[in-house]
Amino acid sequence: MDKGLMTALAMALVAAAPAARPVLLLAGDGVGVGARTIKFDRTTRAQAIALVTTALGPPVKQGNHGDCAQDAIRYYAAFRGDFELTFVGGKFVGWTEDGTTLHTAKGIAVGSTLAAVRRAYPDVETDEGDEANGGLGASFQREDGPQGWLDGTRPTSKVIGLYAGVTCIVS
Repeated sequence: MDKGLMTALAMALVAAAPAARPVLLLAGDGVGVGARTIKFDRTTRAQAIALVTTALGPPVKQGNHGDCAQDAIRYYAAFRGDFELTFVGGKFVGWTEDGTTLHTAKGIAVGSTLAAVRRAYPDVETDEGDEANGGLGASFQREDGPQGWLDGTRPTSKVIGLYAGVTCIVS
C-alpha cells in the first residue's frame, strides 16, 4: 500500500475514533471528573449531571426518592454502572456507587478489601451493623468520607457499596 495512503488512512481512523471520556473519581466531599471537581452544596443539579455525563454518559434514570425524604424530596440521577447522584433543593449533596468501575483517588472501589481501605484511609472506623436488630449491615466510616458497606469486618471482607454526603441510605 502507498505510504501516503497509509498515512491518510491512519489519520482518518484517529479522527473517527471516539474521544476518550474523562475519568470520574469519588471523593468524600464530591466527585472529580477529569480536571474538574464538584463539591456538595456548591453545585447545581444541572451542572453536576452535565459534568458526570461527560464521564459516564447520560443518566439512565432520574426522579424523586420520595420514600426516604426526611426533610426534603431528594432528587436523583442514576448513571450506568450503578452510580447515583443525590440532590436536595436543586443542589448536589451526595453520591452512591454500587458498581465496580469507579474508585476514589486512593484506589478504593467496590470489591476492595477492608485491609486495602485501612491502608488508604488509616482513620477509618468499622461497625458491625447488627442486621438482626435493625442495623443496615457492616460498614466503614470516615469523618471526611467516603463511607462504605462491607460484607463483614474481617481484613479480607469486601466493599459492596460506597457513598458520601446525603443519600437515600444515609442522612
